[in-house]
Amino acid sequence: TQPISPAPRPDQENAGRSLAESAENPGEIFGAVIDALRDDEILAVLATATDMNPEELRGVRDPRALARRMSQIAVGDLLRKPGEHPPNLGRVYFSEQRGRQEADGEVTAFSGKEPIIARFANDDYRDGRVFMKWTRTEGPEIVLFRPFPVKFTSHYSEIELRSESELPPGRYKVAFYSDDERMQPVASGHYFIASEESD
Repeated sequence: TQPISPAPRPDQENAGRSLAESAENPGEIFGAVIDALRDDEILAVLATATDMNPEELRGVRDPRALARRMSQIAVGDLLRKPGEHPPNLGRVYFSEQRGRQEADGEVTAFSGKEPIIARFANDDYRDGRVFMKWTRTEGPEIVLFRPFPVKFTSHYSEIELRSESELPPGRYKVAFYSDDERMQPVASGHYFIASEESD
């Protein structure tokens, strides 16, 4: 399983709050910014925002459409409260053990000191890479927003969530999207990092 080491991005939390408090439509704001950029500038911004290799993005057929879709996904949880799990969307389950096959529930509490394994059913998606958004819902704050390879087991696809520093207590959401220009939702789930006082 490949580890994930998210880089801290303190500006994203403040940007999300500013947009949430603004009377303007965030979609229109991002759309205006995207429309003002050239295609090569859009690709450079996407590569920076997602830690992707710029060469990976050169084959994108419609950079503006992809930028709009990424901005929609990135800002979605920053501007609204978490809702009910969509009935047709796959579920992400969490554990501290690799290769575990059973689903232990939608929300699980962890200490945050050990890596967490996120998994979803292979039936939901069979490609070897997904686009992942990892969010701390309090704040809110994006922990990680980028494509990442998955490891297949007999029934599940797995990704190891590992941060370079200890994440603060709170509720976290992990959402996976297809690794293509449509970025279709694949699966999502929530977990908690418990505070030491609650242990």
